[in-house]
Amino acid sequence: MGSGALLPPVNNRSRSQGDKSVGGAEWWRVPHLMPCAVAAVIGIAISLSCWFAASVREDRLAELELTARTNSHAMVLQGEIGDYLDKLVALRAFFEASEAVSRPEFTTFSQSILQGHPAILAFSWIPRVTERSARPTSARPPPRALPAIASSRRSAAAA
Repeated sequence: MGSGALLPPVNNRSRSQGDKSVGGAEWWRVPHLMPCAVAAVIGIAISLSCWFAASVREDRLAELELTARTNSHAMVLQGEIGDYLDKLVALRAFFEASEAVSRPEFTTFSQSILQGHPAILAFSWIPRVTERSARPTSARPPPRALPAIASSRRSAAAA
């Protein structure tokens, strides 16, 4: 009989009526899978385009937020620098308005304008040096900062 004896008998009437039961061999053929494949490709294309659009939108929003924050920080910094420049201008006006400024006057004025401004630590008072006062009065060497220190060694027996 051959190999055909193992298969169930085929009913021609059920094939003509379009019965695609599990026992039938035509249920998986290309004409039935083509709509599914087209739907899958269209679904993947729509998903990728939506993902790309969302990604571009998020990038734009992040860039706008970063720009807004940096502009805000820059404006605050510019305002603070302007305030500190105003303090320097006030100090300059103090010097220009006075004929001579002593160290205690300078210290009092500078401390009063620096209150509440921790970014400027201090102003220094350095007297103006003219050409006449810059000339040395004598030809003596400048004094040493520290006196010479004599060092001696202790012997091992003394220790």
